[in-house]
Amino acid sequence: VILIIAILTFDHHPVESYLVEKRNVSQFTTLTLVYGTHNDSKLNHSMAQNFCEDLGKTFNVTGKQHVVSNLMSIHTPAIIPDIMRWVLSVERERFYIGAQFIKWVHGHREGYFLEWTDKTSDDFHNIHRPREVLDDMEPLERRCVSVDYKHGKWGVHKCSTRMNFLCLSHIIDPEAMRDEDERLPMEKEKHENP
Repeated sequence: VILIIAILTFDHHPVESYLVEKRNVSQFTTLTLVYGTHNDSKLNHSMAQNFCEDLGKTFNVTGKQHVVSNLMSIHTPAIIPDIMRWVLSVERERFYIGAQFIKWVHGHREGYFLEWTDKTSDDFHNIHRPREVLDDMEPLERRCVSVDYKHGKWGVHKCSTRMNFLCLSHIIDPEAMRDEDERLPMEKEKHENP
């Protein structure tokens, strides 16, 4: 685990001072919690997404590798306890993830859906939806999602609210993917003709 204190200006926004805690999940995946005690170290949702994208440019990659970095998307409840244990060991404040909550209205019916900044599917959510927040939303309004450090539930906030955030960075290695694709037919053949 690396702790960095920095004073930087990224392409899209100035960040006065902040703390960064990184956790390597695998050889190709890194979580980065960006936090601080002053409001200057917190960003609104779109600035946090830009920060995560810029963070991807700081990875050392070779050959045809490239990095995709966004606010974190979560697609299974199984990883929430691990994330919460790690984040709670570092900071006790809510933090943005890469989800936006959108209200739709059709006639007298209304509904809500989730959209991830990395364009992955809306296959899981853990949103706490207080009625007063839902009633306050305009049709087609986007609110941004954070994780509450106390219980791991997801809150819905105006996207202009500044807070800590969690980035997820993946190193994409076409060579490793090609090698894997080449092995699959052979493995398939083994299973078909033992």
